[in-house]
Amino acid sequence: MLRNMALITLAILIGASCSDDKNPVREYGTTLTGAVKKAEKTKVLADMATIKAEIMRYKAENSAFPPSLNDLNMKDIDPDLYTYNPETGQVALAQ
Repeated sequence: MLRNMALITLAILIGASCSDDKNPVREYGTTLTGAVKKAEKTKVLADMATIKAEIMRYKAENSAFPPSLNDLNMKDIDPDLYTYNPETGQVALAQ
């Protein structure tokens, strides 16, 4: 009987120490999710820099901004993910 009470007490203490704030599995998931979001943001920033450089290259060669992002030589970048103003050369991430 005393042994069962000790086991129950131990189980309660272990359960209390594993609150949601200190759950290692939850912390790992949060860290992993944060890393994925940071990687996605970094890719968008790199893509934006590539797009802007391609717009400037196009303008230097043609004395005008490109009519659309599809007119640029961009591999691995989906132009549909961005909005583009051909009058100003401004590009932004589409919402």
